[in-house]
Amino acid sequence: MRRRILGSGALAALLLVAWQMGFFERLDPEYLRELVASAGPWAPVLYLVLFSCFEAIGVPGVLFIGAAVAI
Repeated sequence: MRRRILGSGALAALLLVAWQMGFFERLDPEYLRELVASAGPWAPVLYLVLFSCFEAIGVPGVLFIGAAVAI
């Protein structure tokens, strides 16, 4: 029970810091398109590496699929 409360608090703090730093403002499709275009031919490789790494730590794959559809 205590670990769950601490984990929730840490997640809330992380989201608050990300919001304060403007991370969520950069999640619009236009910015993501520019980011992928700037990666050039390495974009698919980068996508696969990020997808694999984040899947390994438990991030749902639907987030990456949603980002791919938005772009």
